[in-house]
Order: sequence, then structure tokens, then C-alpha cells
Amino acid sequence: MTALATAAYDEAFAPDGSPRAAYAPALDAFAEHGPCLHDTSIAIGGGAQARPLPVDGLPRILTAAEWEPLAAGLEQRARLLEALLLAGPGAHPVTATSHYRERLLEGVELPGPPLAVVGFDVARGPDGAFVLLEANVLTPGHVALPAAREVARLWEHVAHAPRDTAAPLRDALKAALGEDAAILPNDPPSWETAWLARFLGLPLLEPHDPLPRTVWYRTAEDRVFDDAGHRTPLGDRLLEPLLAGEVRVLNRPGCGVVEDKRLLADAEPLIRDLLGETPRLATAETFLGPDALELDPRELVFKPSHGAGGRGVVVGPAASSEAIATVTAELRRAPHRWVAQRYLPLSLHPTGPALELRPVDLRAFAVRTPAGWVVPPGGVSRYPTDPRAAIVNTSAGGGIKAVWVT
Repeated sequence: MTALATAAYDEAFAPDGSPRAAYAPALDAFAEHGPCLHDTSIAIGGGAQARPLPVDGLPRILTAAEWEPLAAGLEQRARLLEALLLAGPGAHPVTATSHYRERLLEGVELPGPPLAVVGFDVARGPDGAFVLLEANVLTPGHVALPAAREVARLWEHVAHAPRDTAAPLRDALKAALGEDAAILPNDPPSWETAWLARFLGLPLLEPHDPLPRTVWYRTAEDRVFDDAGHRTPLGDRLLEPLLAGEVRVLNRPGCGVVEDKRLLADAEPLIRDLLGETPRLATAETFLGPDALELDPRELVFKPSHGAGGRGVVVGPAASSEAIATVTAELRRAPHRWVAQRYLPLSLHPTGPALELRPVDLRAFAVRTPAGWVVPPGGVSRYPTDPRAAIVNTSAGGGIKAVWVT
């Protein structure tokens, strides 16, 4: 165990070393049937950089008592993000200045709600409490990763194991998309987009296919206008039918203004002001600009205000002096491009054939169905395949675990 993990919460074992009640049957089955680390045939990346995506067979298990308050907090956060979008750029300085503002669409009535799917990154702190790290609305990944299916195959012989942990999320997404829907992918489609299409039973749109009523775009391009005001390829495909009310787009162009991590610094007052509610889920302590520079960088995690996949993230306790000097200089030069969060040791989970403890996060989803926002039980947990790594993202070399809610 590294120094970074010494204070971390153990997901499967109590402080006295005994299995937590929810994990006891799974650990017994593991002991009886042997190692359950499974590599899928899916390759992340391309060419010489391609690697298989590891799926660990021991799932992360949350009880209903743990899940229900977390789900309520995430549902509230989804409603907050939607409220921010509906309030327009005047709701907050970040939404007014964001790179993702689609000014030519502001004030235009468009079909459907502005958001339909939000992917939340959640950590569990040393005290066992859940903390929101960030929200992802720009084509949030891991919706249909193969963890649930592959792990279900490994546990077919165990009577108590859930049989289809992905069903609630699949049902919610189908309800959000409606009957006449398709996915607009990159050309060629990524492996994850292909998985998503199979998961939902939806077609992938070819360049000249007619558009259905609902389009879920899963592309590298996430704006319809570029910085110069010119249409992007995505805008060429979607703008006219969108403005004519002929197509509903998930998530609506311009939604990226609420993915800006700088909003996390004001999350609690925004919940009180826009929703008139008390926050139900803690937010990772987030610092902006000069406030971050006044703190010990070894106690912080530096993140680009926009971006995903762990790219550009500097974990202070694990970073070199050179990396910290570089990121703090960048923060001074362009404070709007960075946030810093108080370092929180991620909880630990037994992983691999030897049940080594590895840090894990949780990617959970909120989906806006016709009946309102829902947070289906489960999701995916990510862990580093390199025990020395401080970042769990799959794009940074991580693997995935299924999540069971019992």
C-alpha cells in the first residue's frame, strides 16, 4: 500500500480485518472459485498504443442504505445543472464566459430538455462519506462499458449474484431517448460507441443517413460553432434540423458551460439559490486562482477546468517538484483554465488475483426520463492497473469494475 492510501477507506474489509457484511458472500465465492480478473477483447487506443481493457471480476458492492442517499444527492445535482442551463448565461460568471457558450442558440426554443444524461465522478473519503468530484455532460463515457456483462458471466455459478445489473440504466436511457432515436458517432465509430449502440439496440448514423427524432451525439466535436463563429462538422449536420424543431439532441449543444469545474466552488450556494434546497451531497473542496496558490500544493489536486480522462491532472502528493512548478505557473498565467481540489484519498478495493488493494472512484449516471431525473443503481468503478498510479481513469491505463447495489 502506498503512502497515498494509508488513510483511505477500505470498501470490503472493516478496520478489524473482517469482511463487511455486503462483501462476505462475494469474498467466499472468490475464495472457492479462484481468481476472477478478466481481460476483454476490447482495445483502448490505437496502433502501437492500443491495450486491452481489464475488467476486474470482484465487483464493488454498495448496500441500498449507502446508495439511496448518494442517488438523492446526484439527482439534486442533475437538477441543478439543468436549472443553470435554463437560467442562461446570467446565472453565474462561469456560464457567461465559458468556451462552450453557443451564443447563436441562446434564447431559441429547442426541442426537449437541455440535458438528458450526466455522468458523475464520486469518491469515498476516509470517513466513508461520499464526495462529488465533478460532473460530465459532454458525451459522458462508461455508460455501456462491458463491466456488468463480463462480470455477470464470471458469477453465473453464484446463486446470490445479481443477474442484470445494467438493466436499470439501460431502461432509463431508452426512456430518455424514445422510440425514434440513433447515435451519431465519430467516423469511424469508437469501440465504446459501438458498445453503446449494442447496449441500447440503436443504430449508428452514417454520414448521409436521415436523422431520427432524437440524436445522441457521441463525437469528439462537441460544439456547433467554433471560436470564430463558423459551423463545425457537428453544426453542419444538426443545426438546421435542430432550429426547425425536427430533431432533439442529447445533450443539447451549449451544455458544456455547466461542465466547467469552476462551478464546483459555488455548488452549495447555487443549490440554495436556484433550487431553494439544502445540499444533499458534499462537493470536493474546490479552490480557484489566487486562493489555490495560497495553499500547500502537496495537499491539492490540480485539474483543467474543462477536460476529461484525467488529462492534465496533477495529484500533488504524488507529483514531482517539476510538475507542481509547471502547473502552478500555468494557474498563475491562466487561472480560468484551472481548479484545485483538496486531495482526498480514494477508497480502496480488493483487486486482481491476489486481492491487492487499489484505489477506486465511482462513475454513476443521472438520466432525465419523461417522468423526471432518475439515478439508476450501479455504474462503474475505475481502478489503476499500475499500483503506483495516482489516477484511475481508463484513458490513463485504468481498469473497470462492475458496481452492484444490494
